Parts: sequence; C-alpha cells; structure tokens
Amino acid sequence: MTDACASLAEYSAVRPKKVSWKSRDGLAIEGVLFLPFDYQPGRRVPLLVELHGGPTGVVTDSFPVPRTYLPRPFWKRARDSGAELPRIGELRSEFRLKNIDSQGFGDFDDVMSGVDFLIDQGIADSNRLGVMGWSYGGFLTAWTIGHTDRFKAASVGAPATDWITYYGQSDGPRSTMMTYFGGTPWEKPEAYNRHSRAPGSPTFTRPRCCRWAGSTSTITAEIYWS
Repeated sequence: MTDACASLAEYSAVRPKKVSWKSRDGLAIEGVLFLPFDYQPGRRVPLLVELHGGPTGVVTDSFPVPRTYLPRPFWKRARDSGAELPRIGELRSEFRLKNIDSQGFGDFDDVMSGVDFLIDQGIADSNRLGVMGWSYGGFLTAWTIGHTDRFKAASVGAPATDWITYYGQSDGPRSTMMTYFGGTPWEKPEAYNRHSRAPGSPTFTRPRCCRWAGSTSTITAEIYWS
C-alpha cells in the first residue's frame, strides 16, 4: 500500500548473515555478520567487532540495525539475548543467567572464540581487527583491549570500568549488579573488583577512543581515572 523506503532502492542491499559458534566453555553463541558489498568468498577482510550493551541487549539481522559500518564486516556479541540466540523459549532465562559472576570472563571468551571462528572460516583478516561497544559493550571493549593486543584499535562508548564506583554513582538499578555479583559491594567487594576493568589489567598499547554523550547519566567519575 505504501513505499516508505523508496529512496533506499538506489543503495546496495545489506545482507546480514547469522553465524554460530561454540564459546570456550561449549556454550552456543550467535552473532550477525555484515560483509562488504563487493565481498568475494575466499578473500579475507578487516573485521570490526561491535559488542552490544545490556548485557541483556539484543541484536537482530533485520533492518534497521543499531549502527551500520558497511565497508567492513562485523559481528555482535549476543551472549545474553535469548531472542537472538539458539537458546530460546524456556531456556531464555537460563541463558541470561550465564552472566552471573562471569562479566569479563565468559563474555570475553565469547568474543575471542567468535573472532577465531571467522578467521578459521577464511573471512576475517587476523592482522586487521577492531572492536567497539557502548554501555556494557563499552565495558567489554575496555576489558577486551586490557587483556589482549590482537585488536589494532578500539572505540569505548559510555563504559563502566569500576563496578563499585558505578554502584555508588550510577542512577541505574542496583538490583542488576547485586544479581550478577552476588550482593552489594560491601558484601562482595572481591566480586566487584574481580570483574572491574582496571584492577590487574595490562597497559593499553593500541589506539583507543573513549566516547560518551553529554546526557549519559550513567557515566561515573572512575572513567576519568581509567
């Protein structure tokens, strides 16, 4: 009845592709891959990894996508989204709860095993890797570049880097952190510190950009120290 997107006809079609792999603990993970318009099978291309927020956010292979970087392929971590992943229906909550006491560990393995999968498939160029994310995706980006030097550059968006400070200063729900870390910071300080980006992380050696919006109310003072 209508043709609201007629102006898009002059552009090349974006053809997302779902990809699935096993994380290092055997958990089934799914992502969305966008290849360059002129991609030729067998030719390795740069890989930009975009990590979604939440951590219970969702990325789908439908239009429009949250952010689009068409010249390069990228996939999005989806460890916690039952709607995105093979583990759906009655397993949705079970899958989400995999993040309890796992931030920076289980999801980091998801990211790196996914990158290795695309390299093994002959798609990604291991020498041209980038990573980015916003909110929890920003936290995971900061964590990732603090624990590996495989990525040539990174964009860290509105992250939390110290969960105790975040608990005290953020206007976000404390119940989420209490679920993931097993209590409050004064009850479980070791859990909050274990999953924070700053403690124990090596010095960053790659170019990185930290970004946040002026109205981002969840940004806390520890980001300036980080």
